[in-house]
Amino acid sequence: MFQFRVAGSRSEKSYASVRYIPVKGTRFDRVSAVNQFSREVVAGKYTVEEAEKELDRIEHLPGKPGLAQILASGAGAAAFCVLFGGNGTDALCAFLAGILLWVFILRAVAAGKSKMVTNIIGGMLVTTICYILKYFGVGQNLHEMIIGSVMPMIPGAAFINGIRDITDEDYLSGFVRMLDALLVFVSISIGVAVVTVLAYSLTGGALL
Repeated sequence: MFQFRVAGSRSEKSYASVRYIPVKGTRFDRVSAVNQFSREVVAGKYTVEEAEKELDRIEHLPGKPGLAQILASGAGAAAFCVLFGGNGTDALCAFLAGILLWVFILRAVAAGKSKMVTNIIGGMLVTTICYILKYFGVGQNLHEMIIGSVMPMIPGAAFINGIRDITDEDYLSGFVRMLDALLVFVSISIGVAVVTVLAYSLTGGALL
């Protein structure tokens, strides 16, 4: 992590610190742990040394297991498919697409791939899966299947947090968050559009 310090006067070691923090997904487990930690600090349960150790423990909390993330992606895709008007069969297709999507994303993240490239390919992947399933008659409502399948990639929390920061007059943080979320939206749209155009040219729109 890059860190740059600006020197102050002779009586100060530094008066400003700038640190680069990349925009990443929200870790709600850490947010919850810090909130609980804050309550316990107010209650006087920690010394300064114990508080530093607890903060270090929270910072290094392990992420969710890969299998749990994959299943959650599938379940979320299926649920959103139904929410947007899909039936049970469409939900099963979205569940499968969501699972395969997150398997790809975990591998792409482990390989250090660009977020934009990952989202474009992810959008292409789920759209291709949905078209194939629709072609073989497994799903019925193609649009609902695709919408549900891409929802695990949508950065809803980041977008809402960006709006909140802007309303709190923290414009720099807000615009950075919103721009990052908008780039994700655009990347997913590009992936979906590429496969849709190819499928339309190959089938003449028969699957739409």
